[in-house]
Amino acid sequence: MVEYNASAGCVTIEQAAESWEPLQKYVKNGRIDLGDPAALLEYNRGILFRLTGFSIEVPRGNLIPSICLRQTYIRIIEDRLPGVRTVVDVGTGASAILALLAANRGYRVLATEIDQRSLEYAQKNSEVNDQQIAFYRSTGGILDGVLPENLRGEIDLSMTYPPFYPDDRPGYTSKKKRGFGGTDSELFGGRTGIEFIRAYIEDCSIFRIKYCTLMVHKKVVVENIIKIFETLGHRTEVIDVIAGRRRRYLVIGYDE
Repeated sequence: MVEYNASAGCVTIEQAAESWEPLQKYVKNGRIDLGDPAALLEYNRGILFRLTGFSIEVPRGNLIPSICLRQTYIRIIEDRLPGVRTVVDVGTGASAILALLAANRGYRVLATEIDQRSLEYAQKNSEVNDQQIAFYRSTGGILDGVLPENLRGEIDLSMTYPPFYPDDRPGYTSKKKRGFGGTDSELFGGRTGIEFIRAYIEDCSIFRIKYCTLMVHKKVVVENIIKIFETLGHRTEVIDVIAGRRRRYLVIGYDE
């Protein structure tokens, strides 16, 4: 299995604080309190600014994005899927991080979002950073019924970081000690999240998207994803992403 390390080419706390003054008050002895949402937000804002010069706003209660993980997502696309020109970010969130990072690398970017407040912030984040991203509001669909039909066959790659819910709290994000938040913004994936994933993969097929990609938290979820792709006759590739002491899995479905 191919591995990527999300820390490689990313930004340390010291480097982020050097570039992003609002972070400095949260840094003590080169560390921040990962359970403090305000500190974690400023750290990720600092990473993004250091890497791209972009700044973002995220409303209280919405997910604080891990910039290093999402940068790695884009790096994998660049390294392993040459020829991609048009991408769609499904469930872009208030930060629109994947969409912004993709636009910064020169891709033509489309993005969808179901939550109105998140969509408004995503549009503002795009405008403030002078990035041309086409946003589409979902009223419950994934791609079908959300994107114009004339885009079928025009999108090279889709990407998403779908919701994952623990068995004991279906439909809700997990109770975490880390301060990533997201309790108000990740409630649209069904009871376990697999319903969203299945619909997403099926809509990739409807739109004839060559590379249908998604990053997930658990190996058992990867196994379910592969089975869904197999029912459509698509081969898959799984890439390990090392994120500190944790692992994420980027799954690529090939519609060939």
